[in-house]
Amino acid sequence: IESFVANNSGAFLKELGEYSQAVARLERALELFGELHPPSRATPLNNLGLLYKASGASGKALDQFQQLLDVSRRFRLPRQ
Repeated sequence: IESFVANNSGAFLKELGEYSQAVARLERALELFGELHPPSRATPLNNLGLLYKASGASGKALDQFQQLLDVSRRFRLPRQ
């Protein structure tokens, strides 16, 4: 459950504009999801990409989205 809490609180902090705290939470979620169920890394990767986009860090956003695409292809996640 810690992985979901880290991801959801990171997304919430992003909405509040607390980007540095949000990054820390989302990176923790990535770590936890990676240990438990690697395909689940897709959600925090997407949230990190959106956070970086919102903060104007387009290069970092693109990197997160590329990692998301890699995870999606590697684990054959459903296309949405």
